[in-house]
This record gives sequence, C-alpha cells and structure tokens, in this order.
Amino acid sequence: MSSESTTAIVVSIVVFIVVVIGFAFDRLIGWRLLGFAEAAWGAWMIITRRVPYGIEGRPPTGYVTGIPAVIIGLLAVALGAFFVVAPRLIDGFFSRG
Repeated sequence: MSSESTTAIVVSIVVFIVVVIGFAFDRLIGWRLLGFAEAAWGAWMIITRRVPYGIEGRPPTGYVTGIPAVIIGLLAVALGAFFVVAPRLIDGFFSRG
C-alpha cells in the first residue's frame, strides 16, 4: 500500500468521523459539515483535474480529465455550498417520510 493511498484512507476516515459526530450533535451541523466535505472534494477535483470512476472498493476503471473534470468539480463545490448555506432545506428534503 502506497503512502498516498494510506493518507487518502486516513483523511477519509477522519472526515467521516467528523461528519458523523456533527450529525450526532445536531442534524443541521451534520448537513453543513457534509457540505464542507463535498466542497473540499470538488475543490480537489478542480485542482487535480481528474475524477476517478469505477466500482467501489476496486482501483478506478479510469478518470474523467480536463475541462469535464473541472465542471464536475465546480458542480460538487456548488452542491457543497448549498448544503452549507441551506441545511434546513436539505434536512426537510431528506426528512420527509
């Protein structure tokens, strides 16, 4: 296992734990933290200009690169920003039973 993949795993686990703690404390805080995580992931896609795709738990089948990757990253940042700015709307949407 390379140090890059180990770092990615550790970061993923830390982000997951922080978001779970946020939801345990207050749902709106959880939605905001999830939005920050989504926006950060989108920013990472913009910086690296590649988005992996494939089956979960396996190495990526391939990557979307270039302008399409930047557009996907921008959409992820916008979605994350919406979660941060309007957590009550998100909570209402997902809480309807």
